[in-house]
Amino acid sequence: MNARIVALIGCFCTTLSLPMWAEIYKTVDENGNVTYSDTPKEKADAVDLPQINTQPAIQVRTRPGTDTSEEENQEPAPKRYQVRILSPGMGLQVPMGQQDVPVNVLIAPNLHKNHRMQLFVNGQPYGPASQSNQGVLKNIYRGEHRLHAAVVTRKGKVISQSSPITIFVQRRSVLN
Repeated sequence: MNARIVALIGCFCTTLSLPMWAEIYKTVDENGNVTYSDTPKEKADAVDLPQINTQPAIQVRTRPGTDTSEEENQEPAPKRYQVRILSPGMGLQVPMGQQDVPVNVLIAPNLHKNHRMQLFVNGQPYGPASQSNQGVLKNIYRGEHRLHAAVVTRKGKVISQSSPITIFVQRRSVLN
């Protein structure tokens, strides 16, 4: 925080001292072209600039979870999330030609910056956990699969999870 104060004081002092140093000069050449500069040249006239109109800064409220203090790397207190799989629906039949199954998950309230959403297929984590509430199952083997989503910490501890849904993937058999 001390660095912020020093930087703020430095900017403030520089802003106050600028009008004392900065002089603007106007030069008109033989063709009538006007040039403004901060360095005096022959036949240059000093220009008196009007005072700049300024407004005080507005106070910005920070959203919860966006504070960049020392607590950034600390694990937050456990939240209670509502987690529900919106799609695919229970009993979805994935046809033979479809390779990818998009998954959309409702997570309320929004994820804390240290929490992630993890998909699970048949009880095993599927892919990396992410800050997104969407995922894609790619090239799932044929048959019946149980899918659920969970909110996890960065270390993988499950905080909240959805009820499982069952999907059925249809693929050609190598025996046919």
